Amino acid sequence: MKTTIFKTIVLIAFCLFNLNSHAQTKEETISWMQEKLQAYLYFHWFSASAEDVNIKITECFITINYTYSYYDNGEKLSYPGKSYIIPTDGVEFSSSRIRMKNGIESILDNNLLNPTLVNDTNFGIKIGEENIVERLNEAVANLATFCPKKKETF
Repeated sequence: MKTTIFKTIVLIAFCLFNLNSHAQTKEETISWMQEKLQAYLYFHWFSASAEDVNIKITECFITINYTYSYYDNGEKLSYPGKSYIIPTDGVEFSSSRIRMKNGIESILDNNLLNPTLVNDTNFGIKIGEENIVERLNEAVANLATFCPKKKETF
């Protein structure tokens, strides 16, 4: 009898605990990622820089719009209208690159003149918070679960 009562109490406590814990919603994940990418995203490519960086996140894609600029003989040259369109499914953040885990060229490098598919970007994540890269990777994996999968005919 005492064992049954104890098991019942443990079961009720376990159920109540599970009611209070939940995964992040799509909106919470997007908001958190937006905040962290604004804070820790950086551009690296020789002496060039990215300006006017604008990040848009949906459950299926992360879009980074930016102006690419560099100095040539003391003159600043700017190329607006560049962007990366990155699928959330299979992307991996690191301190040096944002890239596709599988190496498949799935990221649209949209430079307006010659859009191409690539497997990595010239953006990385600055280390500023403990485990920020790992936490971004967990968040994007969670976000990808909200992206509707294509229905295949066969």
